[in-house]
Amino acid sequence: VIDWDGTTYLVTDSDDLPGLWRIDGTTPTRVMTLPGQVDFHAAVCDRLYFVIAFTDVEASPVHELWSLVLDVDGNPELELLRQFDGEVLETAAAPEPFLVTIGTRTAAEQVLVDDLLYLVVDDAEKGHQLWRVFDNTERTVEEVVATFPTSAIGAFTVSDNALFFLEDGTDVWRTDGTLDGTVRVFDSNETVTRVIAAGDRVYFDGRNGTTVSILIASFGDHEGQHFEITARAPITGITDPAPDR
Repeated sequence: VIDWDGTTYLVTDSDDLPGLWRIDGTTPTRVMTLPGQVDFHAAVCDRLYFVIAFTDVEASPVHELWSLVLDVDGNPELELLRQFDGEVLETAAAPEPFLVTIGTRTAAEQVLVDDLLYLVVDDAEKGHQLWRVFDNTERTVEEVVATFPTSAIGAFTVSDNALFFLEDGTDVWRTDGTLDGTVRVFDSNETVTRVIAAGDRVYFDGRNGTTVSILIASFGDHEGQHFEITARAPITGITDPAPDR
């Protein structure tokens, strides 16, 4: 089920005839037939993204990224954006207009976009790749942000013009969508179990070389810094902490 532009849509996951339906009251109306099984979908402003399994490939899973918009008459226009050399493992869409950086550090500019999508692709030869996709009014940008050849990334969380994600479940990274702006912000000695966005901050748990569990909160876009709060008892289960905690 997709809530898009004030209307409820439904994707049917049929191998024979996958399709997109619009729900008007209690009556579903078929909008269109989709080109394959939908494994991921995201509604971002005036655009619907679909990650669709490419069924003509018999070897390792391969995914395609499709984009759907409505024309001035409300008719759907479906466009193939890219076929990846591997499987899409996770997606994350920016829930509000997002300030993206385009170009290198010496020739960078910032553009406000409202249809940003991040994906992690498991490329058989290159490893896990972080992609970003958005429309900058001139063209649809599809590009690799960073590649992690020997490690796994995931657990996407979008907050304050940045994407936070985990590497191998312990290292917390932050990116503004550029290679220079993709940095590790925390290296935990134990598995990070939660990455949660609240307002303009992101909170996560972990350990920083001690036996004490800590709660870390990002400063958002404040020079990529973060601060930490040390808990004097395990964070899990505290319901009525003493005044010194």
